[in-house]
Amino acid sequence: MTNNQVNPPDVLLLIAPGCPHCPAVMQSLSNLLKEGVIGRLEIVNIAPHPEVADKVGTRSVPWMRIGEVELSGAHTPEEIREWVDRSSTSDTSEVISHLLETNRLEQAIEKLRNNSELLRTVIARLPEEEVPFSVRIGIGAIIEELAHTDTLEASVPLLLELAASDNRQARSDAAHYLGFTKGTATVVEALKKLGSDSDMGMSKIALESLEALEQQ
Repeated sequence: MTNNQVNPPDVLLLIAPGCPHCPAVMQSLSNLLKEGVIGRLEIVNIAPHPEVADKVGTRSVPWMRIGEVELSGAHTPEEIREWVDRSSTSDTSEVISHLLETNRLEQAIEKLRNNSELLRTVIARLPEEEVPFSVRIGIGAIIEELAHTDTLEASVPLLLELAASDNRQARSDAAHYLGFTKGTATVVEALKKLGSDSDMGMSKIALESLEALEQQ
């Protein structure tokens, strides 16, 4: 069990007769159950129980839900253990990233709608170069959905910090996303500063955000 583990996740595994990869995945999860790193393992054969596959929206096996992370297809024991570890820790930003990478934006939004602390953790990833493009786009969609809410407003100090950073990508993102906030005097001041930036692209983004705030 990892040191940063909080709660062992429950796992749902869907299998079917003739599935070549199901036995190996089932064995890997059974071993983790014996080790105590997962809390409960539920295995469902979708041949007699297709309604379970319908409920989760899959016809592919093996399919598993580890905590809130959904995976399908063959995975090595090491990969499965890694996702179990991720699902067991308090860093749920990994779960949000997974949801965005697997095109489940609505689920990500619902998890963040009233969780300002988690949203800050997600926004803090913007300067990271290794963030997948799909995740970066997803973060933007989440912020737009949460525009003018108290949840997003709690991230204004972080966005202001990013707007003043040396990382151009972070400054650009922050300049855009500040336009979805409630537009405090501090936000307006930061955007005006970016609006006079020698980088024309940066200046344009900041001025567009200022215009958006004026139209609220």
